[in-house]
Amino acid sequence: MPNEDLFLHLSSDPVLYLPGWAMDHRLMMWLGIGDKGWILKRSRPLSFEEEILSFLQRHSIKKIDLVGLSLGGYLALDFATRYPDRVSTLTVIGLRPSYPSLVIRKVRQTLKKKGGEYLMDFYGACMESHFDRFTQDLGLSYAQDQCQDMQGLNEGLDYLEKVNLTVDHLKAIPSLTMIHGE
Repeated sequence: MPNEDLFLHLSSDPVLYLPGWAMDHRLMMWLGIGDKGWILKRSRPLSFEEEILSFLQRHSIKKIDLVGLSLGGYLALDFATRYPDRVSTLTVIGLRPSYPSLVIRKVRQTLKKKGGEYLMDFYGACMESHFDRFTQDLGLSYAQDQCQDMQGLNEGLDYLEKVNLTVDHLKAIPSLTMIHGE
């Protein structure tokens, strides 16, 4: 049975924000992503589809706007492809066409060895000029919290390793906005 605690309720707008790999609702809010609707507290590929369908049914939502960051963006794309009649608009942030297996393998090895220290390096690379503020506001304890769910981190890496984003995949999605930047 899907867990209602997975969703943080901000307002009744039909918008759902989906966090990326090694991220949760706290980082989404810190980034300023998620000012209305709901935020999925964490993105888990194996249960994602069931959780969203159940969520939509529980709240009597026929169509929803999805906004996904990184892993959350890929999951939102998959959902919109499978259930186009349930998605009004789709916004994805920070996607790449694929993740080489060698890169994923190195992430797994380093994550296993260094845990939260590796995630702090990862967040630093993602946030660059905002990293000092991230460290002050959320810090190492945030990274260590993420490491408490190694199964979820590895599940996300398994999913990302299989990503193969193509133009044809994207053409199938109506009302798609992609955001990516340096």
